[in-house]
Amino acid sequence: MGFAYRKFNRKWTTIITFLLPFLINAMFCEAKYIEIQGHRGARGIRLENTLPAFEAAIDAGVDVIELDLVVTKDGEIVIFHDFFINPEICANLDGSNLSSPYPLIYSLSLLELKQFKCKPDFLFPKQLPAEGILIPTLQELLNMISTSSHPHAKKVQLNLEIKIDSDHPEFTPSPAVFAKKVLEIVKRNGFSNRVYYSSFDTEVLFELRKLDSNIN
Repeated sequence: MGFAYRKFNRKWTTIITFLLPFLINAMFCEAKYIEIQGHRGARGIRLENTLPAFEAAIDAGVDVIELDLVVTKDGEIVIFHDFFINPEICANLDGSNLSSPYPLIYSLSLLELKQFKCKPDFLFPKQLPAEGILIPTLQELLNMISTSSHPHAKKVQLNLEIKIDSDHPEFTPSPAVFAKKVLEIVKRNGFSNRVYYSSFDTEVLFELRKLDSNIN
């Protein structure tokens, strides 16, 4: 228990130290604008972290779309909050419930991942049901935004939360590899000035900054 406490304490000390300058700045600077973020798109009314949720967030006029990133076995960056397929928000393509144990996304190829479909979360009764909605890739989201005719799609920003658990390195590639993959997609699609990054793992944030000192 003592070791576990020290490990926990050390981890959060690192995170707080990293964030402290930003917190102090926020405390002493007068806020001129409140930024509105669409959490996992428009989670309250659409299936979370799906293209319809992101389209709804754009239509609502949010400043930033917040979303979560994990990686498949074949190196595709996909948008999902959990490391494992979540039976509360996913089903098999035929509509049947998932069987335990639930697969780790990093153990699946993108093709295998697309054998699951998204379903409404009972915690959000206003979520509209929709058939055939699959877990999207980051590339699919950037394609959707780039080709959208909605005027707000031209300026909406993205908060990319990179999901890494330092206690379980087997859940994802290393922070260095993960950071490089995400940054390559963002730059290739011309979104560098419309993206900032967040994570509970400070190492991946340091890796991003090493690759590009101008990122937020």
